[in-house]
Amino acid sequence: MSDRMRGPRALIQRAKQDLIDLTNRDIAPFMARDPYGLVPYTDLNTSEIVLIIRVSEEVPDQILTGIGNFVGNLRSALNLLAGQLKYTGQRPV
Repeated sequence: MSDRMRGPRALIQRAKQDLIDLTNRDIAPFMARDPYGLVPYTDLNTSEIVLIIRVSEEVPDQILTGIGNFVGNLRSALNLLAGQLKYTGQRPV
């Protein structure tokens, strides 16, 4: 592995692990509570079937901040990669 790619790869690995941890710790239990559902009904004026999404629970803050950390790590990896490419003027190995 090239030394100049160590940083971006480490950040991508960190992002992957963050996403796995977030899924196991917060997202899976949240989705198991079935926070969303479809409620179908027939519009009496048009006889069309309409689907409404029922939201019974908002997404918890720890999921939102966890997704922010995941995206931030990916952004940092891309930023570091771009800097490495500019500095060396070469394509990544």
